Amino acid sequence: MRRRSATLEGLELMREAAPTLSLAQIITFLHVADEDESVPMIDLQRRTATSAVQAWRNVQALTTLGLVRVGRWKMGSITAVELSSAGQDLAARLDATIHGSSPIAAPASVAT
Repeated sequence: MRRRSATLEGLELMREAAPTLSLAQIITFLHVADEDESVPMIDLQRRTATSAVQAWRNVQALTTLGLVRVGRWKMGSITAVELSSAGQDLAARLDATIHGSSPIAAPASVAT
């Protein structure tokens, strides 16, 4: 039997960790997790191709779940988002899950 694909495994982990998240919120989380430092809201809005209102709603949902925190960016007046400890843990588990899974296009092994 073939292992499940990395994409499916990752999405299942996200659903298990935070069952109420929408796909847009998962994408927002992944963009924040993809950075080593906080992401300014304007950059997050651009990266996720969402309006300012929708980007903020996505961040609020992630904040409510304790996955991200909002603060000030380097320049002081700019709002930025970064992973919380729980978000860092989820990102690490997601990396480990994906690393141990099959690629989505991997052929199934044939029993001989």
